[in-house]
Amino acid sequence: MHYPLLFKTISSKIAQKDMDLITAYYQQLRRWQEKKISREGFSKKLRMIGGDDHLLKTTITALQRLPHTAMRMEPVTGFC
Repeated sequence: MHYPLLFKTISSKIAQKDMDLITAYYQQLRRWQEKKISREGFSKKLRMIGGDDHLLKTTITALQRLPHTAMRMEPVTGFC
């Protein structure tokens, strides 16, 4: 699953300050040349902020049930 799609889906369900943190960590992950954060490290932070037990699991499950064509990505400002 693409992170920007997940972010777009959860952005209305969590506080803006938490979304800002997730975005900042994602930007660090995208700058892999600088090795600021690993994918595993980002995933841990995402689960900590987003609430692994409820929000992320239910959101990911719902997104995985969408038809493949519904999951086509469009650029999302701030996440790429």
